[in-house]
Amino acid sequence: MSESTQFILGETNRPLVLQGLPALRETALHMIGRGRLSLHILSPRLEADIFDNQEMHDAVSRLARHNSQSKVQILVFDTGPMIRDGHRLVDLARRLSSSIEIRKVAEQHQDYDQAFLVVDACGVIHRQPRDSREAQANYSARRLARKLLKDFQAMWDFAERNMALLRLDL
Repeated sequence: MSESTQFILGETNRPLVLQGLPALRETALHMIGRGRLSLHILSPRLEADIFDNQEMHDAVSRLARHNSQSKVQILVFDTGPMIRDGHRLVDLARRLSSSIEIRKVAEQHQDYDQAFLVVDACGVIHRQPRDSREAQANYSARRLARKLLKDFQAMWDFAERNMALLRLDL
């Protein structure tokens, strides 16, 4: 059992250092699995090693379906690999388009060198630089979450909807 499984979303205010993609994936899965209201992800490519697995698909799906107010917003710097190789979260977003949306970061924000996810406006996993295999996590970092969500919203407002990410019913 990893250390993160002892943490409670919105209550445990203790920094965690995550080293390597397996630790990042496990903590993200645990944190997202505890979410009920919202998930915001800013990622270089929505990395398959972290986000493209059945457990993550199921956790994001549960959060998105938790109630009618639940929302998942995902911003990606490079959508090419997801479109080319396929991705479980892209498929899920197509099926749950009223609660999950994926957009591409606009050109003017491509130099933003951070990646993060924020769960229920309190749990944070933060990478800087954005391609780092190391991250900082905290299950109750409301102040940092507010700052990151402000950055996220500024980028979201200018982000591009990619037609290849939308459902095409023919």
